[in-house]
Amino acid sequence: QDYCFGLWSRSERCANCISARALSTGQRTTKFEFTDDHTYLLAATYLEVDQHPCVLECMLELNDATLLGAYGKSEFISRLTWYTNQLYNDSLTGVRNRRYYDDQISGLTVQAAAMLDIDHFKDINDTWRHKAGDIALQAVVKAVASCIRKSDILLRYGGDEFVIAFTEISPEIFARKLQTICTAVEAAVVPEYPDIRLTISVGGVYGKGQLKEKVEAADKVLYEAKQQRNHVIVK
Repeated sequence: QDYCFGLWSRSERCANCISARALSTGQRTTKFEFTDDHTYLLAATYLEVDQHPCVLECMLELNDATLLGAYGKSEFISRLTWYTNQLYNDSLTGVRNRRYYDDQISGLTVQAAAMLDIDHFKDINDTWRHKAGDIALQAVVKAVASCIRKSDILLRYGGDEFVIAFTEISPEIFARKLQTICTAVEAAVVPEYPDIRLTISVGGVYGKGQLKEKVEAADKVLYEAKQQRNHVIVK
């Protein structure tokens, strides 16, 4: 009845989801995890049960004596957290980045996915320069994030393109959600640049499958939506 990250008293997917990674690569993966005052070493191993793909995740609690002695636990945790954020967060917008997609979740099974990009983004950069473009990207992310759940995945795929993935959602809510996102971006304000009017084009695909397959399909649908601009197409 709960997502795996509920075990760690978190409301969103871990940046380094080794179970998803093991499932998509078929390889054993490991990481450290923290909850309250406890530190764990986790190992996720791919296996098949009655020809059904599964992941076995094992954990070992570590005590102070095993945690890098001189640095101590708090320094150990802060260093690992900093490293993960540097590796998998987009420094401009704060959402997950393309490396996170490639390393962690491209093989994740999702119910639906969408790709979006900002209409006439090049014109924003050419007219108001790149600082305005950076602020516009941040405004779009803020608008999109306000419309989705913490369990949904939002990442910057590249440039002004973003991916949104939903592990569980009905087709009706999915289509309505994408339209709500489009409307929210249109209403967004770009700080310091009141003359900029933002719109996005969105291509969505519904049906359970690997995220990588869904993103490739959504990219083709996005191309159709961009012919009209400020438009959502779902297939």
